[in-house]
Amino acid sequence: MKLLAMWAAALVVAMLWVVDEAAADAYTIEPVDRVMRVVKGANVRAGPGMDHPVRVALGAGTLVRVTGDVVGRNWLQVDLRGDGTASFMHQSLLEAMSAADSATRSGSGWSVTQNQPCRVWNGGKGDKHDGYTWSGACVDGKASGEGRLIWRSRYGRNVYEGSMEAGRQHGTGTLRRSDGSRYVGEWSAGEQHGHGVYTWAIGHRYAGEWRRNRPHGHGIATFADGDVLEGEWRDGCYGERGGLWAALIASVEDCGFE
Repeated sequence: MKLLAMWAAALVVAMLWVVDEAAADAYTIEPVDRVMRVVKGANVRAGPGMDHPVRVALGAGTLVRVTGDVVGRNWLQVDLRGDGTASFMHQSLLEAMSAADSATRSGSGWSVTQNQPCRVWNGGKGDKHDGYTWSGACVDGKASGEGRLIWRSRYGRNVYEGSMEAGRQHGTGTLRRSDGSRYVGEWSAGEQHGHGVYTWAIGHRYAGEWRRNRPHGHGIATFADGDVLEGEWRDGCYGERGGLWAALIASVEDCGFE
């Protein structure tokens, strides 16, 4: 019986070894991070080859996050679950997304990030020249939690680092604009709202309360020439016509000073 048990154990080990050898497939992954679109009905497999089992089938138009190129093969590594679990698709079944796709894929006001199928709010101003990437989590298809949002436009590169909720800046974060200006503070539904500090590249600075992207409430403006204005602001406007006044992120006409 002891001999039989040892033989049986050896057989199990041998069987497991054979199974592992059959499933083993040596390959090298070159890391990438981009979003691609399924061009026709496609099978997603457990490994980079037709001999690997099918995990799921995807329909045309589905967006997938590609995390690696399989070196020397026409296969791509994809992450469908967002948890790092690797699956594979033949590259002929996928096509690259352009910046124009990113800007228009989800309809007016929304863009799809180029490194994962995740939507972000573009303020209704997205165009074919804009490209977005998001480093954080994607909840219900929208950027959420802490991370870095980068968008490139015809005017340059903008970077937001902080909290997102349902695809919009929400909570606290820092925005660095392509023109050299910077905002550090609170956000609500994609807008500078609450307390924050905005510094312009030319040397102006405003620290105080904000409402919908404009100084609103108590704040202190320090100008590049050394002048300081402290007091109540209304939608970017300070003072009144005929007296001491200033306009920040608002036009003179908006404020009624002319």
